[in-house]
Amino acid sequence: MSSEGPLKYPTLQTNESGKHFFQGIDLVRFLKIALSLGGVAALVHELAEINSQTALLFSLVSLLRSYGLYASCCFLSLVFAEKVSVQPFLVEKEKRVERRVMSLLFYGLLPGILIGLVYTKQFAPFRYSPRVPLWIRLIEGQYDVFIYSLRAAVTEELAFRLLLFTAFLYILRRAFHPLLSQGCGITRWIPLMFSVLVSSLLFGTVHGLYGFSNALVAGIILCICFLRGGFESAVLCHFMADFVFYNLVYVRVDWLRGV
Repeated sequence: MSSEGPLKYPTLQTNESGKHFFQGIDLVRFLKIALSLGGVAALVHELAEINSQTALLFSLVSLLRSYGLYASCCFLSLVFAEKVSVQPFLVEKEKRVERRVMSLLFYGLLPGILIGLVYTKQFAPFRYSPRVPLWIRLIEGQYDVFIYSLRAAVTEELAFRLLLFTAFLYILRRAFHPLLSQGCGITRWIPLMFSVLVSSLLFGTVHGLYGFSNALVAGIILCICFLRGGFESAVLCHFMADFVFYNLVYVRVDWLRGV
């Protein structure tokens, strides 16, 4: 789908004497993106918290705290992505509109719907289990479905794909630099595979023992969506997975009467 062709793994550039970590980084551009994306993530997070009654009233302090956290994560993730030559955003990865649409379709919409249907099949019989978080069991309408799906998609993709995946890839590229510089066959794939696996393991862990295995597999799929279709495709995939699942299991429940 990408006009850039297969994913390339350029030789890692090590810091030379006298050069700092941010050498060659467009700090102003990255800061603008981080402040914008961090603001969106913080606002969505706070709206979801209010909707779940975790926060009874809108709090400017809480919003600013979330803003600082998400903006910082976004800024660091952009730096790591630049260091490992990963283009994180589809809007910059693909210049042609039709290619962007196709990427969003094949790396966002379709896999998201598929994941949502698989989740529904596996978890529908246990939808009111005490092991399911209370705020999920209390989902009633389309706004609940929308805001919770959007929060998970934006904040978790920012944390696990945009930040943790690129950070692990940067760290492992440096660790394997002696072998990578010699072009040792399959060795060049090790940093990528371990970065996908570790970030997905963490993604599965935060979903608890109840949802670990499914979240682990979903995390791997979302890493692929991120690499091939950018952050936007990963967010769309995640959003659709949760949107389909919440809708079928907690809102449009007529078809579940016999489950």
